[in-house]
This record gives sequence, structure tokens and C-alpha cells, in this order.
Amino acid sequence: MLEGGRSNLTCPLVVGERSIGFLFFTSLHKDAYREAHQAIFSQIARQVSAVIDKGRVYQLIVERNRQLVSESAKLEQAATHDVLTKTLNRAAIMNALDQALSGRVKTGKAIGVIMVDIDHFKAINDTMGHPAGDAALVEVASRLSSALRQGDLLGRYGGEEFLIIVNDATRESLRSTAERLRQVLVTLPFRLSGEVKTITASFGAAVSDGVNDTAQDVIIAADRALYSAKSSGRNCVGLAYSISRPHFSA
Repeated sequence: MLEGGRSNLTCPLVVGERSIGFLFFTSLHKDAYREAHQAIFSQIARQVSAVIDKGRVYQLIVERNRQLVSESAKLEQAATHDVLTKTLNRAAIMNALDQALSGRVKTGKAIGVIMVDIDHFKAINDTMGHPAGDAALVEVASRLSSALRQGDLLGRYGGEEFLIIVNDATRESLRSTAERLRQVLVTLPFRLSGEVKTITASFGAAVSDGVNDTAQDVIIAADRALYSAKSSGRNCVGLAYSISRPHFSA
């Protein structure tokens, strides 16, 4: 039969004053470990301790860096997105519009803007409560976002108003986009606080194809087109034929 170990040597693994483990050596021979062995193995233990400590420090740095990246992303999200609807907030969507208009000079492609206003939103808050109003805002944002093309942007402009940036737009394509978004809202009823309710919205659309148009110019035109839609009975699309002259189309 094979015999077990007849001598052994245990070397603690120590970092600073903290014990992190040990190295255990064993031999079949009696009295195998002399002072020379102890000195060598103790040195090995110190080196192993240092390697383990460096590895732990490295892992700690990696983990802390991962946490910092995560926290940075959360802070950026909080700074640029609306807390309730998770869409871009007003400052972020306006900044995106400024950038889109600046980039239009290089690409030569027109930029479309659609203003969306939920019809009779105050009545939802007054009759069903603010939680229902919040739920309506979240669902409207979700439906609009899911119906947009990749690259188009949605932001909460304020209250029950949303602003949409549509890249490479023509007046006809923008009108079609706004009409499609209107249908996305009205076709399927909303469930709010246990009740089923139809929610509609009015849309105002404008296209910037002039190199000197500012974000404010396009917003004003889209807002005037939105006013035309609301004045014509709501739940329809208003289209600005030019930045200075809105025209309504159902």
C-alpha cells in the first residue's frame, strides 16, 4: 500500500496584516523539509501572495471601472431623457434638431419636424386622475417610438407635447409619416386605470429645406401647423407648405 505524507510544511499567504490563505507542501519522506526548504517555500509564498493581491487589485479596478461606466451611462440617461416617458427631454431633442439642421448643409437632405399634442389630455387627468394621465403619456411615447424609422428621433417637448425629427424628409413623406403615427394612436384603444379609452392626437408638420432655417424657425412652422390641425377638429395632420406659411391637410 502507498503511504500518506510523512512530513509537511505550511506557509501562510499574507498581504499586509491580512491572511488570504496558505500553501501546503507534503512529502512521503520523514523530516523532508529543512530550514533551507522553509526559506525557499516561504519566499514562494510571499511571491504568490503578491501575485494574488495584484490580481485582486486588478479585478477590483476592473469592477470599479465597470461601475463607473454604468453610473456614467445612468447620469447621461438622466441628463438627456425624460424620466416618465424615457424619450429625449426638451433640451436633448432641441440639441438634436440643431445638429440635424447643421448636418443638412453637408448631406443636402431636408429635415422634417412633427409636433404632436395629445387631444383633450387635461380631461384625462381631471376625470381619471394623474396616474392615468402618466400612463397615457408613456403609452403614446411607446407607440410613437415603435412606429418611427431607425435614425428618426422622438422627444418630450413639454406636458402632453412631443417633438419628432424625421431625416431625409419631403413634405409628402412627412405628411404620410404624421398620418401613420396618428393611426398608430387611434386604431387601438388605451387601457388606463382599468378603463378602455380612445386617445387621439393632433399633428403639425414642417420641413426645413433652406440652409438658413433655424431650429426655432422650424418649430414655429410646425407649431402653427399643429394649431391648424387643432382648430380643424383635432385628430388630424396640419402641414406647413413653407416655414412661413402653414397649410392644413386632413
